[in-house]
Amino acid sequence: MKDIMIFVAVMAGWIVLNIWVLPYFGIRTCMSGACRVPDMKPTELRSPNEQAVPKSSASQEGIQH
Repeated sequence: MKDIMIFVAVMAGWIVLNIWVLPYFGIRTCMSGACRVPDMKPTELRSPNEQAVPKSSASQEGIQH
């Protein structure tokens, strides 16, 4: 019974440390919510035939070969 109580105390201490104590001192933990993935904005879907063309700052009309 004593072994179980030690295990429960260690686990409770670990949870308290990760949720309240470490974040108070500026250490981010997953239990404090620091591991959440930010919401991603949905990207615009392209048709399979459409290719992505990088935009350049130089216009094609101004370039002479």
